[in-house]
Amino acid sequence: MSTEVRTNLPGVEEVQRLFEELDELWNEYRTRCSEAVKKWEKVRINLVEKIAMIKGTIASIEKEIEDLYVKTEIGLISPEKAAVKMDKLGEEKGALERELREIRSIFEELEKWSRRHIEQARLSVSESKEIIENKREEIRERAEKGEISEETAKEMIEELRGLSDERSSG
Repeated sequence: MSTEVRTNLPGVEEVQRLFEELDELWNEYRTRCSEAVKKWEKVRINLVEKIAMIKGTIASIEKEIEDLYVKTEIGLISPEKAAVKMDKLGEEKGALERELREIRSIFEELEKWSRRHIEQARLSVSESKEIIENKREEIRERAEKGEISEETAKEMIEELRGLSDERSSG
């Protein structure tokens, strides 16, 4: 459309400028969404790792409490000494359970945001599968080196498998 025709049509240039601005904003939004989602994918896996480690610690505490009951029943430890240790372990377990709830709440909030923006910006999440697989391999290596227990490694890998499955179906 020639400049002369545009100037003779009231509002056309303004509307064109507005749509051009919207196109720029849309492109910026998609770029920023992509950056945020990539960052979330990395943070997400770290949160899953943290959740698995806390769950592993809680399971260890529960086993230790159970062992104290058995030791008390067979007379290897006095009931008073066992009660003190169980109270301490119970407090530690409670603190870990609260931390776990908070982390899960944060995780769920960020996951909802991520999914909403992925959908709105029509982004692909194929990179997340590669990130998850790399993290699984890192966990296996850390378990082989003895940095984390086999049980914790299995829990962490299972959590990551759940993430991978969610991504495949989502």
